[in-house]
Amino acid sequence: MAHGLIRHEGESAALSELDLSALPEPGSELEVQLRHLQLLVDKDTDRVAEVIKAWVSGDE
Repeated sequence: MAHGLIRHEGESAALSELDLSALPEPGSELEVQLRHLQLLVDKDTDRVAEVIKAWVSGDE
């Protein structure tokens, strides 16, 4: 599994749908949250970009 936002050679770009649908537990380590975010980015880059743009602009 990738550590942080860097995928190591030979690793799969996506995990099972179950891994993508379940959010990390509240209080999860930052590394776990970053891995989940990377999965979301790999699956739907445009949607993740929309959410981040809304956060930055303050439009919630």
